[in-house]
Amino acid sequence: MSQGFKKFITWLWIIFAAGVVAVILLFFLISKGVIGYMPPIEDLQNPIDRYASQVISQDGQVLGTYALQD
Repeated sequence: MSQGFKKFITWLWIIFAAGVVAVILLFFLISKGVIGYMPPIEDLQNPIDRYASQVISQDGQVLGTYALQD
């Protein structure tokens, strides 16, 4: 193998490893709430139907609620 080809393969591995680290870091930051809010697992497993779909404005006000009618 030529020296240029080995360098190219090395760079591909470096880019791949950087991508894996970036994805792991992204998930870690999301789980800690740095990037965005992630509700507790209990809230995701047992949603209240009437509150399951809400439209919330940027200032936190509920604009509308979508729910199945019984």
